[in-house]
Amino acid sequence: MIWSFSFSQEYINYTNKDGLLSNYVYKMTQDHDGFIWFITVKGISKFDGDSFKNFTVNEGLVTNDVWDIRITEDNKVWYFSKSDAIGYIENDRVYNFSKKNKKEIYPFNIYKSRNKISIQEDGYNLILKDSFWIKNTQPINQVHLLNQDKYIKRLNVFEYKVYNKNNEELLTINNSPHLLQRMYQLNDSIFLIKSDYFYKLINLNTLEVKHVEYSKTKQINGKLKTSRQHTINNQIQISGDDHLICLDNDLNWEEHYNIPKQLNSHFSFKDKDDFIWVATRENGVFKLPKNYGSILVLFSGKEILKIKEIDGILYVSVKNDGVYTLKNNEAELFFKEKEYLHDINKIGDSIFFVYDDFIKLSSKGLKRISEPDEFGFEKSFIKYHGDFFSYGYMRTLSHKKDLSLETISIEYTGLFTNNDTLFSFNQKQLLYFHEKTKKFINYPQKLNKRQTTFDTKENITFIGTEGNGVYKFENGKLSKLITEDNSIIDQIFIENSNSLWVISEGLLNHYVKNKDRFIIDKYDQINGLSTNKITSVFVKKSNLYIGFKNGLSIVKIEDLKEQISFSAYVKVVKLNDSILEFNKINIPYKSTNTLTINFGAVNFSNRKNLKYQYQLLPQQEKWITTSSGEVNLFNLLPNNYNLNLKVINNKDEKIIQIPIKIIPKWWQKFYFKVITSLVFVLLLSYIIYRINRKKQHKKNKILIQEKQIAQIQLKALRSQMNPHFVFNSLAAIQYYIGNNDFETSEIYLVKFSKLIRKFFELSKEKEITIEEEINLLENYLEIEKLRFKDRLTYKFIVDENLNIKKVKIPTMILQPIVENAVNHGIFNKLENGTISINFHTIAENEIKIEIIDDGVGFINTKKKKKENLKSSNVLNNRLYFLNQSGRWNIIYSTREAFLDKKDKGNVSTFNIKRIK
Repeated sequence: MIWSFSFSQEYINYTNKDGLLSNYVYKMTQDHDGFIWFITVKGISKFDGDSFKNFTVNEGLVTNDVWDIRITEDNKVWYFSKSDAIGYIENDRVYNFSKKNKKEIYPFNIYKSRNKISIQEDGYNLILKDSFWIKNTQPINQVHLLNQDKYIKRLNVFEYKVYNKNNEELLTINNSPHLLQRMYQLNDSIFLIKSDYFYKLINLNTLEVKHVEYSKTKQINGKLKTSRQHTINNQIQISGDDHLICLDNDLNWEEHYNIPKQLNSHFSFKDKDDFIWVATRENGVFKLPKNYGSILVLFSGKEILKIKEIDGILYVSVKNDGVYTLKNNEAELFFKEKEYLHDINKIGDSIFFVYDDFIKLSSKGLKRISEPDEFGFEKSFIKYHGDFFSYGYMRTLSHKKDLSLETISIEYTGLFTNNDTLFSFNQKQLLYFHEKTKKFINYPQKLNKRQTTFDTKENITFIGTEGNGVYKFENGKLSKLITEDNSIIDQIFIENSNSLWVISEGLLNHYVKNKDRFIIDKYDQINGLSTNKITSVFVKKSNLYIGFKNGLSIVKIEDLKEQISFSAYVKVVKLNDSILEFNKINIPYKSTNTLTINFGAVNFSNRKNLKYQYQLLPQQEKWITTSSGEVNLFNLLPNNYNLNLKVINNKDEKIIQIPIKIIPKWWQKFYFKVITSLVFVLLLSYIIYRINRKKQHKKNKILIQEKQIAQIQLKALRSQMNPHFVFNSLAAIQYYIGNNDFETSEIYLVKFSKLIRKFFELSKEKEITIEEEINLLENYLEIEKLRFKDRLTYKFIVDENLNIKKVKIPTMILQPIVENAVNHGIFNKLENGTISINFHTIAENEIKIEIIDDGVGFINTKKKKKENLKSSNVLNNRLYFLNQSGRWNIIYSTREAFLDKKDKGNVSTFNIKRIK
């Protein structure tokens, strides 16, 4: 008898090739959402069963060399190391806290009470307060727990005492005289004192003490090396090299696991699904299966070729070994044979074992039947209408009753009978044997892909293909079992007409009929063992016999079907590549918005059965399947949505709901739509009214009239400016006459008459050239210069690229500003004053004109405020109508010219652009 309680294949191993940060793993734990966390020499890895989310200094860790890890009740993942700061990870964000003095933190011991963390350093404890680690007043040798009116105090390495809040002694704990004893807090009431030789548990609630010496147990021989405590999923576990101890709620030794020595384990734990996780220093992490140590495994390390039941006895072919029989799951050698076995079949009273170049026949004894080398019994051997048929590498042979050989064809493969007809295959084509011609003929139906395997039971044949799943052949009709199935099929075993066990590309698939259709349950793991080396499968009663390349595992189907706990979670939410918080999404509307949501499942077994779907309400009520667990939403219009994310695992499903609010622009809001609708209705009514009253030519007439009105307004403004200029000029002449300076007044009057004549000539024009404007201003300034007795100087600066003879501007737009510069700037100045009028080219059809004076400025001319205001209003009105005319775009501005001088002066700037 050959059997073993070891495993039939390698354990599942996760390394840096799978995304784990480092193959040197210190410790592991599981949070309340089910994620497994690994701390390594290169940072922290978070694992959902499929992919790793890694945290390093690039993601915010203070150091990559993390020593320890704790999960508090609020599911914060606290990490500890000798570093400048210590913190936690929450919702995949890292938060760090330092001492106020920024000195290094050395976490010698860690205490956790619900959501509180305290750190023991050399000589004092640290607690987190106001986002800083500060010294606690509690003595270093005693620990007070949350929700406890008792505390424990260490007197020396061999003696501990428990006190109440009145400092009265309640309990004394004396330890064995072993060195390297340490005290650890496991939860709000349980303390652990341990060494490599014993552990002692103190319950502060009951004052009960549990003392266990490893030398007195059957499982551990004297010493537990590298022993470390761990509280996970409300269970206390103690780990050491090659050992894992799990305690029950009463702190009794409930389970013990021997970790395989070849793994070189230094820390291990059991998760909430009963998988065992093993940390190593060189090879990453191993996951051991559920019910570790209880799966029956035969032929450990040997490849299983074939499993077949005949007359209630299981025959198992082992490569390079022979054929064994299984009775009550005990193996016995039937015969030795190193050749490769292809098929086992019973015909009549005889069992045929088909090899490459011979058949072994078992009736009352074993008989070997040899054949010539040019033929061969590669795959199968059956009896049909009294003759024996077999096939090999593209050979189909017929044997007479006396087993003499006759070649029928060399083109066909596979043999099975259905409704008293012999069938075979030629690639995709199904064939049947024609009795009269003794040849295989094309059947009316064929496969879409090449045939790879088949199995027949109760006159039903299921056929596997190379990339098109499974077909069913019954009562002469060929049909595909599942339309959307495109699997490559390696082996089929028929349990019954409603249940098939199929090997496909390293997976064990169960095709099971659900109501009127078949569905597939896929297993990439069997109780936590990978199926990637599976070779054969057989079902008997409630057991699965699964052959691997290194052994035979016997598994109860109910254990295989046991539902593994899983949870759905959101990995990341992005808006145009920017990461968002996903509890509630509020984003302003933008037509280019792309919202991407990635979600997945925390599941550590058979992830091939996971299906991902989503639904966006109220936009879509139908669930949409996404193979990658990614949802992309484009250009969502303003509204309130509910995004439902669903993860399905067999018959179980989890749904995450995410509210999404797309905030409308002001013009998309309800009140604006109402107002717009009302305006639209009114406008439409008005348009209809106007159409009914007038025809199109009347509208054109109105437009012409409106244009004429605008022109009249412009002329009216110019007429307002003419008297203003005349008044100032006459005032100057009056000044000279009043001073009996008749010669100067005569010169002034001559210049004034020329200027008035020129003014009236130009006032009829809407626009003049810059040259004409300069001449006009020069005449005016000459008159003013006479009035100021040479206290006024002026100059014109013209851009050499500006053609003053062709470029035009609105008539007399500059004169009021020059007049203000003279009368309100230079006039009030004690010293001589200068006015500079500059013309610059900005672009084609656009110029800039600056009028600069060094007068007293605005502040010193407040007494002229009303007059300036009136002049300013006239100018602003004129500029408004000029801009409204559609021919000009004029921008006017003013500022102080000389900020560092007493007389600030003024700069008036016109930007004039011709539109038409």
